[in-house]
Amino acid sequence: MSDAFGPPIHRPGTVAEARALRAAHPRAQPVAGATAAQLGWPDGRAPAALIDLSVLTDAARGTPVRAEAGGLVLSAFATLESVRLDARVRHALPALAALIGSIGSAPVRRLGTLGGNLCWPSGDLVPAMLALDARYVFASAGEVDALAPGGMPADDLLVEIRVPLDARRVVLEKVGLRQAFSPTLVTVAMVDAGQGVRVAVGGGPTPAHRLPGVESLLAWGAPPASTRVLREAVVAAMQARDDALASGAERVAVASRVISGHAAAFVRAADADADAASDSSTSAGRP
Repeated sequence: MSDAFGPPIHRPGTVAEARALRAAHPRAQPVAGATAAQLGWPDGRAPAALIDLSVLTDAARGTPVRAEAGGLVLSAFATLESVRLDARVRHALPALAALIGSIGSAPVRRLGTLGGNLCWPSGDLVPAMLALDARYVFASAGEVDALAPGGMPADDLLVEIRVPLDARRVVLEKVGLRQAFSPTLVTVAMVDAGQGVRVAVGGGPTPAHRLPGVESLLAWGAPPASTRVLREAVVAAMQARDDALASGAERVAVASRVISGHAAAFVRAADADADAASDSSTSAGRP
């Protein structure tokens, strides 16, 4: 189908039909809420066609949020606001609900989808999924580790996100120019699942990625790292880019302050857990 004032729009009813359209039209862009679709067009990247996923049947979209053993399963077609307001998400992952609440405005979140944000290079939720050790489920490729948008299969469709609930402590923080409806300087995700802290950054022009060098400093049993050492590790590992809002160096500086600021709380929590485990072991060994 062609629209009079824009690129042709294809409207599949099922995921299989959407995948077939992607194969037949490799330059077409899948959209659902389309809240960010036009942001790239001024740079000459207007798609040859659109594949409108908002018209998929309810059965194809699936349940927005459902529980499974050890985690939550989120539909890629669920709106951001429906995920944010879900009682299971707010109870088990309040940091994720709060991060979603920092994206756009309520009308934008009622249109924009989880999958759209995760497939967008500037998506604020991508670092969160990397640090949470989420698993992505694609229509064809099946289940894989969470990926940055640049690594996703070009001809496939993201249909579900499986998020484990094994984290002891979660920090998901978007830093912008103002409290609400702000472009992103940087998004920082830090998650302790019991063996150390997973750290990821992204947002804005910065590609989402983990920071292994920083994670090694925060691993359980590692010698305490000073604020200076942590900040230097962020500077050495983070791949940030410039745009009209801020330079890459400015973004790295902000991320280093956020990460080093939260690191002490992660270390204190790990020490408290270790002390509790030691006390429990000692008590168990008494006659």
